[in-house]
Amino acid sequence: MILANDTHNKCMQSDFGKLRLPQPVMRSVRAREQFMANELENEAILATRMFAGKSVALVRRHRAAEVVIEFTDGTRLFVDAAGDALELSITGDFE
Repeated sequence: MILANDTHNKCMQSDFGKLRLPQPVMRSVRAREQFMANELENEAILATRMFAGKSVALVRRHRAAEVVIEFTDGTRLFVDAAGDALELSITGDFE
């Protein structure tokens, strides 16, 4: 995040070295966190619907940070760890 010099200087003034952000920045941070939480929840709901009623055929581990779940109909769910995030990738035919 890039802050104007004046705002940056105000942010750096704090008690005991703790960073205090101006209110507009704090609201922006909270809004982004809420947006991300909503996106994660929406992704989970979509994945749940896509896999409802499917049966797992096998689970593979190609790499330490990757899991592949293959379903009996050929659909595959790839779960990759990237730092502190998880990436989901789904392949297959969906109606």
